[in-house]
Amino acid sequence: MPQKVYLPPEQLRKSKFYSQNENNNFDFSAEAKKLIFQIPFVSVECGHNTELILVGGGGGSFKGGVPSGLILARLNKQNNDVTIVPVSYINTEPFICQAVAIHPKYPLQLVIALDKNISICEFEEYQPNLEQMSVCEEIHRFEVDEKDALNSLAFNSTGTRLAAGGSDQKIRVYHYDFMDPPKPSETSAPTPLYTLQCTSADGIENLCFSSSSKYIAASDSTRKLYVWDTANPTQARHLQYNKCTFRGCIFHGDNLIGIGNTEHCLLVKFNVDKESVLTTVNIGKPRGKTIVKSPCGEYGAVLTLNPELVIIYELRTLKRIDTIKITGVEMPFSLAFTKDSEHIVLSGADKLVELLPINYNRSVACWKFCLLFIILLLILTVIFPEEAKNFTTCIIDSDKDEL
Repeated sequence: MPQKVYLPPEQLRKSKFYSQNENNNFDFSAEAKKLIFQIPFVSVECGHNTELILVGGGGGSFKGGVPSGLILARLNKQNNDVTIVPVSYINTEPFICQAVAIHPKYPLQLVIALDKNISICEFEEYQPNLEQMSVCEEIHRFEVDEKDALNSLAFNSTGTRLAAGGSDQKIRVYHYDFMDPPKPSETSAPTPLYTLQCTSADGIENLCFSSSSKYIAASDSTRKLYVWDTANPTQARHLQYNKCTFRGCIFHGDNLIGIGNTEHCLLVKFNVDKESVLTTVNIGKPRGKTIVKSPCGEYGAVLTLNPELVIIYELRTLKRIDTIKITGVEMPFSLAFTKDSEHIVLSGADKLVELLPINYNRSVACWKFCLLFIILLLILTVIFPEEAKNFTTCIIDSDKDEL
């Protein structure tokens, strides 16, 4: 059973944006792999350089009684056992925490999408074990747009560019210096380096930079992926595959991999320079929800619905590595790899956060077992031909009965 972890209402109701250690108010055990909070989660992010886990969401001003905020947790590793340990809470009311990004080079800084605003927060000091979180202060906040909310954030690999996408179909790209992060003036918000435009009425769902920062890509639940050259971002390249509706994308090198749906769920790898399709993988009946990349850059995780699965792929070949059936989170919404790429952190609208181990050896073990079985069958055929024939017939008959 999931371990229930509730935060006291008086802590959730504080109006001031704050963070403080709440360890005394959590009820959890060292064996907890699943944690239930009072917040429906829509975003999750794991630090690539730390054991920090951030999960955000909430009910917003339209759902009275449902708090909004950002949970800060850490991975606890003891005797080859890994668990999630909640550490503290940041109140973001009345705004839902729609997206969160950790600076890739300076994990003391967090960027949070709060409705129409970007909030930049910073810890006073870095403590690697995260057992006692220092105070997290909001150092800047500015309104990006007067009307439409933000729902996606992304840093480039060096942390010098921050992209923010929203329901107004626009992507604003800012210069970012963690020593002097973007801040509003007395009269206006920071001016983006450039603004990119998509066409969907549903807004931007997913943003990502290529590892070289040469490209930025976005998906918006239409039949195309948008890619811009950051050196000349005036015109988008539109990548399409048949009637596939794309829900997310990630880069592997300068190739773009999209997750989308037709009659089936598909993975499609594009050569961006040639605007051509390199490889497609038919996942089957599940509906693709989103895709994320591991910190090492070699693996991707696909979240599917109906049935709810997390499928791990090796990005170079799009070979399936592991398939994880989701049994805890009933309404999965977002996922992220942990720092070591050995686990998936999954969050959902049912207020549950779950830690899922990845078995990278499962496919290898399966092939080894099949090869060993074939060798034994050949030996049996040579030594005991009649018994081998009867054994093979039994297997075939058993398969027919199952069908």
